[in-house]
Amino acid sequence: MNPLAPIVASSIVGLVVLVSFDPVSVSVALVCEVLTLPWLRLPAQRMWPIVGIVGVSAVLGAMGTALYGRPSGETLFAWGPINVTTGSLDLAVLVGLRIVAIALPGALVFAATNLTSLADALTQIARLPSRFVAGALSSLRMMSLLADDWRTMGYARRARGLASRSPQQFAGQSFALFVRAVRRGSALATTMEARGFGGNNERSWARVSVWRTRDGLIVAGGFVIAALVVGISVGTGSWQVVVFG
Repeated sequence: MNPLAPIVASSIVGLVVLVSFDPVSVSVALVCEVLTLPWLRLPAQRMWPIVGIVGVSAVLGAMGTALYGRPSGETLFAWGPINVTTGSLDLAVLVGLRIVAIALPGALVFAATNLTSLADALTQIARLPSRFVAGALSSLRMMSLLADDWRTMGYARRARGLASRSPQQFAGQSFALFVRAVRRGSALATTMEARGFGGNNERSWARVSVWRTRDGLIVAGGFVIAALVVGISVGTGSWQVVVFG
């Protein structure tokens, strides 16, 4: 499976959910997304932390809407700027579901995607600039080293007797991590320039990214789910579009 196919399909469904603002379309999208997630074959130990983060974000968004959203209906609790009503609770549930429906598929698809294969697909199929894609890929590869650097610097500070949980300690270690990241980025840029990534000539590829029939079917499945979401919502008479401005 080409890594670009599930990203395009999830983007199509996410765009439809983004512009819709009714419980029917969001519910249909969530059901379809849950049914298609097993196709990603993402291990449970990688999937559940992502689900937890998205769930916490959805709960926080729903809480903010419930406490400070537009009041309507019967008032349940009021104190200062906080005004919880039946209408704000309904809106909070809808906002939470929309956050899950929009964020969860993209996050899981990205977690299940091989970054190197995605970079090959973006340059060879999507025709994005190879210099930009290679730089972004290298940056994402280096992101995993930041946690190791932070842990190593913490060990070094404790070995020198500087370990503490004060704000000054955190600020100093954060600045040291920033300096180390800048130095590593400069070294990486020099290395990439030495290997010809800064040239304007057409590059060759060690791995050929192929778009197969099943990849087209995956994208078509995204369009089918989007059409199903809109069709059921319109058919039930609950279709609402987000109005910007």
